[in-house]
Amino acid sequence: MNSLGWLYLALWLGLLQTPCYGEVAALRATIEALSAVESRLAGYPGAEASAALVERELVAAGVEAVRRDSFAIAVPVDRG
Repeated sequence: MNSLGWLYLALWLGLLQTPCYGEVAALRATIEALSAVESRLAGYPGAEASAALVERELVAAGVEAVRRDSFAIAVPVDRG
């Protein structure tokens, strides 16, 4: 069976669910909000804003074990 056949079988068995319009619209809104953040490079303000947005969305989706880890990295500097 090819991969499309497995997909149809999984849908038929109820193992996969087609997202409803509201879920698709919410996902699109999240992607658009994340895309609207300026530079998301580590060390830039956009990185913190993006992390906060992802954290809010995960909590809103019911994920309970949301946490942030920090670590040292080299950060590029844009001087203009």
